[in-house]
Amino acid sequence: MEILLATFTTLFSVVNPFGAMPVFLTLTEEDSAQERRQIGLRACLYMIAVLTVSFFAGQYVLNFFGINIHHLRIAGAFC
Repeated sequence: MEILLATFTTLFSVVNPFGAMPVFLTLTEEDSAQERRQIGLRACLYMIAVLTVSFFAGQYVLNFFGINIHHLRIAGAFC
């Protein structure tokens, strides 16, 4: 249960739905409700695809560039 809560809070902060909502509403203000639903669904599917690819291929990409998790932890401490 603890890992589920940690994962949810991390993904919630990365996705930031409250920060994206005003941008989405402004960009789609002239669209109908049906078009907004379609655009929102497509954006969610794209987000899921990007997060899934990052989850499975992320370690390989980091290894390709010579970065490991310890480098990220050190860089995160300086931000």
